[in-house]
Amino acid sequence: DASIDQQIALRVFREKYNEIQIVLLLDGFDEITPHYKDVVLILFSHFAKFKGIYKLFFTSRPYNFAKELKATFDVKVMYRMLPLTSEDQYQFLHNYLGSNITEYCSCIGIQRLYLLEILSEILKRFLKELHSSPLFFRMALDIIISQMKNHVDLKNCTISPRLFGELQSIFGKSRLIEAFLNQKLTIANVEKPGFPENCISMVQIKTMIKNQEKLNKDRLSLLGIYAIVPSDYQLLDNSDRTLCEEYMLDVVEGKEKSGIVEGVQGKVPLFIHRIFAEYFAAHWLFVKRNLHKVKLFLKSEFFWNTENSVVRKLFDEIAIRDKNGRDRPAHLAVMQQDSIVLEHEIGSDSKVHEMKDEVGRTPLHLAVLQNCSTDMVDVLLNKMGGGRKHLLIEKRDTLDMSALDYSVRINSSRLVRHLLYEGAHIDSEKLSAQLLELDVYYSDVDCTYSSGFSSRVLEYVLHEAHIRYTGGLRDLITDRNIYSTTFKLLARYDKNVMDATHDIDRYKPLSDDFAAEIQSMRQVCDIVLTHTKKDRITGLEIDINNLLVQCAKSDSVLLLQRLLLEIENDLLAFPHSSQHSAILGRIIAEAFKGFSFHVIGALIHELKWLTSEHNSNLIPRECENDFLNFCIDRKYEELFIFFAKSFIRPVETMGMEMCPYNQIFLLLSHVLSCGSVRMAQYLLQSRMLPAIDDNGELLVMKCLRLFKLDPKVKCIKEGEAVNNLEALKYVLNRTENIHDTDKNGCNLLHRSAQLGLFEVVKCLIEDIPFSATTVNSRNNWNAFHYCVSVPLDTIPLRNPKEGCYKAFQYMMQGSAIKGVYAFDAEGRNVFHLAVINKHFQVAKHILDTAITPSGINILATTPSGTLSLQQQEYIKLSNLDGTKECTEFLGFLETISKK
Repeated sequence: DASIDQQIALRVFREKYNEIQIVLLLDGFDEITPHYKDVVLILFSHFAKFKGIYKLFFTSRPYNFAKELKATFDVKVMYRMLPLTSEDQYQFLHNYLGSNITEYCSCIGIQRLYLLEILSEILKRFLKELHSSPLFFRMALDIIISQMKNHVDLKNCTISPRLFGELQSIFGKSRLIEAFLNQKLTIANVEKPGFPENCISMVQIKTMIKNQEKLNKDRLSLLGIYAIVPSDYQLLDNSDRTLCEEYMLDVVEGKEKSGIVEGVQGKVPLFIHRIFAEYFAAHWLFVKRNLHKVKLFLKSEFFWNTENSVVRKLFDEIAIRDKNGRDRPAHLAVMQQDSIVLEHEIGSDSKVHEMKDEVGRTPLHLAVLQNCSTDMVDVLLNKMGGGRKHLLIEKRDTLDMSALDYSVRINSSRLVRHLLYEGAHIDSEKLSAQLLELDVYYSDVDCTYSSGFSSRVLEYVLHEAHIRYTGGLRDLITDRNIYSTTFKLLARYDKNVMDATHDIDRYKPLSDDFAAEIQSMRQVCDIVLTHTKKDRITGLEIDINNLLVQCAKSDSVLLLQRLLLEIENDLLAFPHSSQHSAILGRIIAEAFKGFSFHVIGALIHELKWLTSEHNSNLIPRECENDFLNFCIDRKYEELFIFFAKSFIRPVETMGMEMCPYNQIFLLLSHVLSCGSVRMAQYLLQSRMLPAIDDNGELLVMKCLRLFKLDPKVKCIKEGEAVNNLEALKYVLNRTENIHDTDKNGCNLLHRSAQLGLFEVVKCLIEDIPFSATTVNSRNNWNAFHYCVSVPLDTIPLRNPKEGCYKAFQYMMQGSAIKGVYAFDAEGRNVFHLAVINKHFQVAKHILDTAITPSGINILATTPSGTLSLQQQEYIKLSNLDGTKECTEFLGFLETISKK
């Protein structure tokens, strides 16, 4: 019954499929399926496995899908749109003005360049971080084009100051979107109906247009929340859903004239840009913010997902406006993370730090929500004075959320720790009540969910579609019942509070005050679990074993310990039962896979599960080296030594157990980069490190090369940079025949200088000691030659120019300076190599401080900014006269002298 067109399409498809030439292009992944991302990903993964599919592409906004995509597909490559560069913006402006302003063509030469530069700066000033986004850049131009026509005189090349005043009120993401949407609605309500211009000013017509715009905005807000939020969350009642269906029918029939919604797909309205749906969803949530179900939704896991970050941002921008529509200055400064404006506002108003927005949030709430620096947080706290900071920290908004609550929601252990340090406290009763309130809310959501779309898709995939499927989707559906939202959020509080208050390596609270906060969290875990067991209204059947595994994954140690009390009697009665052995194995395995250090610490110190060899064997072998390296990164010395005893095993060679030198060497390389003497001592113990390996390479240099060649350490615990070379000094002192040379005749100082490792050079000369004048007999190079022997742009360091220059300066001290004037086997001196390899700063330093072998300072009579005869002679003597590099070097000197 197929038509000829359909038969042709089917035949083409068959031919292409059989020849494996089908390419699937799936555009707007996040917009097409705003509700059930995980289900659709699995569906797409099956498409990708069909034999006839050559390639599959799909586009999405950057929602941190990278890990999920790699886990679901055999991902070959990911592309990301780059932001607009300054050149792109100038070209965009040029094309736009040429298309929209007739007089622009008459503005030529330098005047056109000035105009483009001024307009570009205006857009940067008002758009801030949005100016590099093509969507917002174009949107801003569409909005301001009328103001530009009114206030930019291209004939006289002038711009009226009134332009800047008018632009003040329309920028900011939410205001920009509103201005653009208002334009669209005005066109739909005024221009498309064809009102004569003389009628538009009439009061009745104005009122009618205003009412129609409000009605359209209300309709679009309903469609926005319908598109963004799954129906499972029951935000819309039956009458609202009926209205949505009517509005969508209008869209399908072409009655919706604004052009903001372009169609309907799968009973979901498709906005021309997803951000418009997000704006209208944020607007609807703000208008309905006082409804109990909306308050619960604003605290829900779904609302705080990464995918909804734009909705949250827009909601915050709308909420900081006062009743007249003006932004509250201190709140706006925080949202823009402008500490200068914030300090000015606080200085001019003694109560501004305590003022609340329309959701009852102070600037501190927003500072935490925006993940601001602790410096900005302190600007607000210091206004309260030392003993009253906690009063501001503990203020609660209309959602009953404090700044500490928000720091947990955004998963910032940095801010959790800072707020606790500044006087925040965990109120176990309030927090427990919040968590249990969410559980009641989600029990209703789960009832809808279980009979909803995802459940039906699961049944179809597993039964009707006959697709072979080995896991993931069923876990996705059933995981909601195993690990409810309440327990997920409780686990997040648990993890963040422990991160902020507990010393992982020594397994103890960081202070007595922090110990009290940990105890409060224990009480919260106890209250929530006890209440959940008693309250069967929620319909939650607690699966203790699966909860324990989830706790191990999420590193929520306090909840795990409380859950273990529930099965303590069983463990004591049947300690070796197969069921308990299985759950023990899963807990240990998941803890190590997820680097759950709090749980691992409890397994060692409190539960004593990892002290026996039998239980240590439950640790996945594939995690061992990664775990040790993670300990090295974080400087967890106690944990490293505890597990290194089990993880570093002898290697069996020809029936004999040998020391695992390769494993020790790789770990030692990492230890040198992080600077832990204790770890280095444990790895070497009574061993001496050979200076040269079997391939004739310097072993210490090989260690440094493996980890970025930089022994400087960033102390993660304190967040302060330190130059910790003690581990390197220890390894050098444990190295046999340290002055030996590699297969090319280079010693350790030669190689360190060559790579610009200033701290290593200094350590070798001061502590071993090495001499900078020691020559490699094969090429007559000393350490000075090696320091400038490699082109700067090929040295694998973050700042090789600084490293080489400082190392060279240091080596020139004392009598070693004579080594600068030594010639190599090819008749080149150090100055020659420095210029040829573009170490111009070093070459200038040689000229500035050089002493000839006869003892004459060649700079003694040199006027500033000119080359003396001695310097010119020295350049000729260095065989550089007339070379391209010498010309570049002279240009470098000229530039320096001008500065």
